[in-house]
Amino acid sequence: MDQEYKLIIKNYYEDKFIKHGATSNGVDWNDSDSHSHRIQNLISHIPFNCNDSVLDFGCGYGKMYEILEGVGSKLEYFGYDINDKAIQSAMEINAKGRFFSKLEKQMTFDHIVANGIFNVSMGISKDGWEKHCHKTIDEMLSLSNKSVCFNMLTSYVDYKKSHLCYFDPKEIFDYYMSREYSGLTIKHFNKMYEFIVLIEK
Repeated sequence: MDQEYKLIIKNYYEDKFIKHGATSNGVDWNDSDSHSHRIQNLISHIPFNCNDSVLDFGCGYGKMYEILEGVGSKLEYFGYDINDKAIQSAMEINAKGRFFSKLEKQMTFDHIVANGIFNVSMGISKDGWEKHCHKTIDEMLSLSNKSVCFNMLTSYVDYKKSHLCYFDPKEIFDYYMSREYSGLTIKHFNKMYEFIVLIEK
């Protein structure tokens, strides 16, 4: 991750967390229901009764861990976030979870999931933000053994907010379809104004 962008992103989310704490608002979601619903959509392709590992990339205070624990999942969960304050809170709330704010190159995980990390561009140029997003996705793919799944705001909207970044799902499909993966799925959610990308290795 570009260090300049990393600092901008870190400051933005730390400010949200300081204001709202370990809540959905604290990780920049409108409410708990929509936050949970998006996570459930992103992990729906992973069998909960297997012993695969899953990395929650941009985990915040560990909402995904709470959801997996609630359904009795056997998945080996790991949470990563550059927001140190959120990671500290995640460790305090979820004593059994494994959370960290730095990724080591030798780390690998079966599945990597990212919820909402590409939505807020924070004043970064559209070209710069898109390059950052693709670089981050490449990083996730390099750490994954089986799958990478993430969501993006769709360009199929009638109104756009200046601090958010919207992607054309057709362009994203073509971009990753040009690479050699065993599977690529795009699922578009009209009412949520976003789409999910699932890349299977």
